[in-house]
Amino acid sequence: MSQPDPEKHVQQITQQSGSNFSLSFLFLSKEQKKSMTALYAFCRVIDDIVDQNKMNAQVEIDWWRNEIKQLKKGKPHHPISVELLKLIQSYQVPTLYFDDLLKGVEMDLHKNRYQTFEELYDYCYHVASVVGLIALKIFGTHEKESELYAINLGIALQLTNILRDVDEDLERGRIYLPQEDLHLFDYSDRDLHHRTYNQAFLKLMRFQTERAKEFYRVAEGYSLTTDWKNLGVAQIMSNIYYALLEEIEQSDFSVFEKRITLSKYKKAQIALTTFTKNRFFALVRKR
Repeated sequence: MSQPDPEKHVQQITQQSGSNFSLSFLFLSKEQKKSMTALYAFCRVIDDIVDQNKMNAQVEIDWWRNEIKQLKKGKPHHPISVELLKLIQSYQVPTLYFDDLLKGVEMDLHKNRYQTFEELYDYCYHVASVVGLIALKIFGTHEKESELYAINLGIALQLTNILRDVDEDLERGRIYLPQEDLHLFDYSDRDLHHRTYNQAFLKLMRFQTERAKEFYRVAEGYSLTTDWKNLGVAQIMSNIYYALLEEIEQSDFSVFEKRITLSKYKKAQIALTTFTKNRFFALVRKR
């Protein structure tokens, strides 16, 4: 059986996902878009391995870990890996980052509770911040402040996902809200499984929301002191996800009733506004 065309394969995965990330790709150069598409396809595939509760999930993760080893040797087998090799060679991306991503998704196979926020931070770093660190290479940003921006923004985005996905994560047997925070607000795992919506739940969710907002604020601070002109796509993602966080908050955290999302029009509006502002400030700073 013939192998699928690698470039078309990663494009198909990204297009089918309907992700917020694919919208921001519109503002990249052709080569950057190809690399980001390959990165997203890899993330999507390894996420699906654990999210679909496959019986052989660990076997598949181990296969990908071996594939990364082959990637380091310049001998990829999978169509996605073929595209990742182009990314690595074009932008000097450390292959260690891909090992870190696998480590992050593998946590979902063996860990379904987080006792402290420090534990959750480690998870968020591996599944989200690392993606940002790879993206920085593609964007052509190399300053230390940019790395701190990517790390903090990644934590913020993942915390937003966790708040949005409380209900479906419960269906998968996972609770990402730290146990220490549940105890702080006298809200239990049992309450979560019963979808108990009370004042304790609201206080818990407001607390998580403020924590996420703080990571957005810290990230924004680093964006103002670094190579900000190359962070346009990241800023689009930040603004889209911050708007999603506000939508969750404004719904009074009705995450048990529905999956809260932004409309395609709203996301496109945010993307265009962010891109326009970024270009405007670039022109002003040139003068």
